[in-house]
Amino acid sequence: MLEHFELMMNFATHPDRWRLISNILTDEIPTIADPVNEIPEYLKWFSKNKHKHVRRELIITLAGSYPYGFNNKYYILKPGSVSLIDPMIEHLPGYPDFMADVTNLVIIFLNENVIVAFHVHKDNNLSCYKYILDQSSVTVMLLKIWSELQNKQTLLPPLLIRLKFTSTLSCLLSEILEAGLFPKAKHSHSKLQQKMIENICHQIDLAAGSNCDLEDLASLAGYSKYHFSRVFKKHVGCNLQNYIHRCRVKKVKELLESGKTKKEIADILNFSGPVSFAHWYKKHCNR
Repeated sequence: MLEHFELMMNFATHPDRWRLISNILTDEIPTIADPVNEIPEYLKWFSKNKHKHVRRELIITLAGSYPYGFNNKYYILKPGSVSLIDPMIEHLPGYPDFMADVTNLVIIFLNENVIVAFHVHKDNNLSCYKYILDQSSVTVMLLKIWSELQNKQTLLPPLLIRLKFTSTLSCLLSEILEAGLFPKAKHSHSKLQQKMIENICHQIDLAAGSNCDLEDLASLAGYSKYHFSRVFKKHVGCNLQNYIHRCRVKKVKELLESGKTKKEIADILNFSGPVSFAHWYKKHCNR
């Protein structure tokens, strides 16, 4: 783990080398001009593995270089690259087997916690080292600035906006480093497991079950799909699919009461179409 923190320290102490990409700021990394010919293998993989979710994430490249798909654009990410992932923005979901060695720091904002994960893809294998922090005033400030950018609620010049965001991110990185290198207290494995599942349940609730597939949630927890399923049922009392159905039923009732049509609800909840929604509704809501 120490080598990962050393990479993170090197990144955190050189903000002048940071290069940001997002859907709300001007990209600081050039896009790949001809992805069809330059990255054909990656492009094929991206097209079959598009991914989006309701949470915010920061993906920071600490070591290695690799093609990256984000918001229908393609980039080559190198150490110092920072990807701001907004809710429901399509992006690279993981690491294909043929990807070169890379180390990423992934910061996930979920409920009132920050999930910190080092993703190390080496020799076609992925290792993940993860811990959880409580949300601090620095995190609140970072998310506030992020929301202002997303909702276009600021009239500040772009350079000042970037300065506000990156300086606050620097403070958050300091907190992450301190918590990782000098933990104040050690929680039991069961307690950490429960906290992770609670955060995942919050995401499912927030999304009303949409874009909440087993593979993504298991990856978020840092478990295999099989182990995640067992852990989820242990802490929640039902399996993942039943919990998703419960969240969807609750949301459907709320939307119907607000006057939405079933066709509109099918679109909101990302069903493939009205027929698919009708089958699901008959099975789960007419009880």
